Amino acid sequence: MLSIIKRVVFFYVGKLFIISFVFPANLSLVHGDTLPCPLTNQKQILKNLNKAIGPYKYDLTELNQWFSSQRPYKGVSLLIHGLNNKPSTMNALALHLSTLGHATLRGSLRGHRGSLKEGQNVTVSQWREDVDLLYCLALLKSQYLKVPLNISCYSMGCLLFLDLFKRIKSLQQDNMVERAIFISPAIKVKPELSWLSHLFKMLPSDWMIPSSNIKLYRSQNGTSVSSYKAFFELLDENHSIDFLGPKSFGLPKILTLLNPKDELVDAKSIIKLFRKMPKEQTWVKLIEIENKNATTIKHINHLLLDEDSLGKLKWQEWKEHISLFLKEGKRATLY
Repeated sequence: MLSIIKRVVFFYVGKLFIISFVFPANLSLVHGDTLPCPLTNQKQILKNLNKAIGPYKYDLTELNQWFSSQRPYKGVSLLIHGLNNKPSTMNALALHLSTLGHATLRGSLRGHRGSLKEGQNVTVSQWREDVDLLYCLALLKSQYLKVPLNISCYSMGCLLFLDLFKRIKSLQQDNMVERAIFISPAIKVKPELSWLSHLFKMLPSDWMIPSSNIKLYRSQNGTSVSSYKAFFELLDENHSIDFLGPKSFGLPKILTLLNPKDELVDAKSIIKLFRKMPKEQTWVKLIEIENKNATTIKHINHLLLDEDSLGKLKWQEWKEHISLFLKEGKRATLY
């Protein structure tokens, strides 16, 4: 994917170099203003989340939706997908969580609901509003059921949750998330991808960069420049989050799944960060795993979402880790 991005960027960078100085990219700091939760009606919040703001046609299978669970409920789980991923790529995890007794809310960010046009016009503030409303909806559900609130995320979705936690803290509110499951968290990316953020600033936001992800997992054939700009803006604003700091920072207990050979995430830096943690800091756990036995049509180390992308045995092992983590169980193989 990086080679494709570089070819597209360098093709146009000469033409846009002068234009960029005349019309500089607008990357002003924008924060979501949904918090604290403005509504208490769960049906209305879900309706607002799935309502298109503009002439956009949505794929109904990719909208925000609940996965039911058998009673008694043991928790509420909120899921967020990655950049240019179909929200439905989180279905396998959502189904597993529902079997564990969790009422599971599969989130869907704007630009990922089937509309190419919407994807070409997304902003950080829109994603923050989506995440805030999803958090409010899941929180209301957990309070109504009187069960813990947990979150699960993949890639950029984890960055959005860290951004949420930071904003909750800045508002001097309590973070109500008890446990978090991070999969291939895009909280640090490889240097060769980071430097491209400067070049994206010179490109029109509605341009599409071809995606090398598997068709079954991607939302569109390409990722919009506006999406990349929003992603790198989030990355810049949250690079200083300190996992080594005190628990009072507001982070929940975190279980992380990471492939050391990840093509996009700077796995080496993240693993180094975890290994620096004091042994008594047990509220953050890391599982390193390789998906050598994946059965997808194309092997992608970053993709760790289901049986096809992980391989049958690794998928079963990962589900067991999740079950034990949510039940406060322990495994000797953890970290």
